[in-house]
Amino acid sequence: MRPKDTHCQITTLLFTMTTLNIANSSAVTAVSFGENNAVGVKFTSNDTEYGFIAKDQTLVREGLESALKGGQSVGKLIAQYRADGQLQAV
Repeated sequence: MRPKDTHCQITTLLFTMTTLNIANSSAVTAVSFGENNAVGVKFTSNDTEYGFIAKDQTLVREGLESALKGGQSVGKLIAQYRADGQLQAV
């Protein structure tokens, strides 16, 4: 008796993530950027990363980089992006 032919397909997905580590923020420790406008935010209150989808990931990233260079509040900027709908929780 011949064994049944079985076909198995294994798909490996490789995701590219870029992380901005935030050293001087009292609210945010890191922000990561992934594929499909995924944005992860780690707050100083705990070690959990919270997931968001950005309407425009480039705008969020450039805004955060500008805030860091200008000594502005990263936590306030994240809160503003959430309030404006630029970041939607997933």
